[in-house]
Amino acid sequence: MNFKSQNPIDASQSERFKLYKSGKLWLVAGLTFFSFLGGSVLNNTNVHADATNATTTSSSAASTASSASVATSSAASDATTKATSVSSSAATQVTSAATTKTTSQAATASSSAATSQSTSTASSSTSQATKTASSAATSTSATATSQATSVASSTATTTQVSHTASSTAASAASSTATVKAVKAASSTVSSAATTATKATAKVAAVAYTAATTSSTDVWTIGDTTRPRVDVVDVASYQSTMTQSDFNKLKAAGVKTVIVKSTEGTDYTNPAALNQAKMANKAGLNVDFYHYATFSTADAAKSEATNMAGFLVKNNVSTKVLLFADMEDSSSYSVNATANLNAFWSTLDSFGYKNHGVYTSNSYLYRDAVVKTVGQSRVWRAQYPYTPSANNLWNTNDGAWQFSDTALLPSGSDYTGYIDVSIDYNGLTEDSAGTNTFVTTTSSNDTTTSEVTTDTSATINTSTSSTTKKASGWYTFTKNTAIKSAASDSAKTVGTYSKGNRVYYNAEITTNGETWLRYLSYSGSEHFVKIAAAKTTTTKPAASTSKTVTKNETGTYKFTKTTAIKGSVSDSAKTLGTYYKGDTVYYNAKVTKNGET
Repeated sequence: MNFKSQNPIDASQSERFKLYKSGKLWLVAGLTFFSFLGGSVLNNTNVHADATNATTTSSSAASTASSASVATSSAASDATTKATSVSSSAATQVTSAATTKTTSQAATASSSAATSQSTSTASSSTSQATKTASSAATSTSATATSQATSVASSTATTTQVSHTASSTAASAASSTATVKAVKAASSTVSSAATTATKATAKVAAVAYTAATTSSTDVWTIGDTTRPRVDVVDVASYQSTMTQSDFNKLKAAGVKTVIVKSTEGTDYTNPAALNQAKMANKAGLNVDFYHYATFSTADAAKSEATNMAGFLVKNNVSTKVLLFADMEDSSSYSVNATANLNAFWSTLDSFGYKNHGVYTSNSYLYRDAVVKTVGQSRVWRAQYPYTPSANNLWNTNDGAWQFSDTALLPSGSDYTGYIDVSIDYNGLTEDSAGTNTFVTTTSSNDTTTSEVTTDTSATINTSTSSTTKKASGWYTFTKNTAIKSAASDSAKTVGTYSKGNRVYYNAEITTNGETWLRYLSYSGSEHFVKIAAAKTTTTKPAASTSKTVTKNETGTYKFTKTTAIKGSVSDSAKTLGTYYKGDTVYYNAKVTKNGET
């Protein structure tokens, strides 16, 4: 440096110049530094560090909401995952755009982007909650990222700001965007979870309804796609059936109604009598069944007696087909065959010898009870889910009960379910037809009238006792004591009134008396006397042998059985008999040897 000069040196001016030069150099250096620094800031990927924090915060909030939603349903879990992904992307995009704008522009852009993206996210999440398309969430995220990148790029190109201004704006915008993104994400997740939960509940409800509906195969008698309906069976459950209902069954082709009569040792179906009579009136054959619960021979006899009591009391024909319903678990017994045979023997003693067995394939001793009557007399229950006319089962049995959820023909009064069967060999029609109840004396019924004898002097004609195998109905003509044995001295166990009937199984003659033996409701043998000992009457010798005939006319009513003779003499030929209550018109009265 040359310090010499022609001109005098102005110290103050020199000082100002130095300051100027110095300031200019510092300005250039500063601009250069900030130029590099600005480029570094704009190009440094670490500018998204705060955006990453915001994303983490948003993701954490969304994760919390997602966990709660997952507990609600698996559908809500899918929706939450998608909503979280979209919300995170939105927060990242908003923050990235905000860091490259001025404080005013960044705030405006951030608010707009956050609001727009939150709205889009909520809408998208709600829609996605009812779908299973993960590609939709990917597409939404890609679109949002593209939009944010475009905004950031455009802003960086057109706007240059100081590092301090940029950092301040980015921080403010980032904070605002983070809060909004978290709120938007939480709201979206909650909305999506709620929507998904409702959708899941609705689907579950529909599925349950469908399953419930499809579990019952309901159809109407007369449906030709189903097996033919020959038989229906009824119990107290169908007590509201009307005469019109039975008429509709007849019109639909049904032939037989099997009515539950009794169960166990003391139950009687209160509707049985009325149901049977309405079926008869409709032109339908009637059979009866007893629901068995016995597991011993003695119990079987008692239950058979219960059934016989119903039959006898209501004058049911002995031709009626009777079924033993063998399905109750309490009737399981290794002696099933013997027990059921005891049941049949007891019914036989009452005159009811037409038997059949109702059972199912699931009954433990099915084959043992079938053996008592033979397969052709079996009425078997087995239900296919949808019985078809083209797929008949158990065709070697007498009848097959194939459904218990049939409905009566359209327009019937009774709208509940009813059991239906097809008859393969006419088993259920092997009965009394419409003559279920005996109203007149049948060919195998006998009535014994009271015999009145003159007891002025009696001599037993026999002291022996004989038992004759016989059976039939006996109608009492007077009140009669029931004895524990065929003897007047035996214990009296009850009384039959005039007009009552009893089905007897033997006739006993002892000491000249006639007794009937029968099986009581309790299973014990009881006896009733129907005729006293036959006697002969001895009259004192007549005071004279003169015969006197007096012309006299009138009507005579007999008070006892009286022989008709060929002449006025006990030794004359017997021509016939007059019975108690008979009358005769006579034209003369003859007295001979003291006899009239």
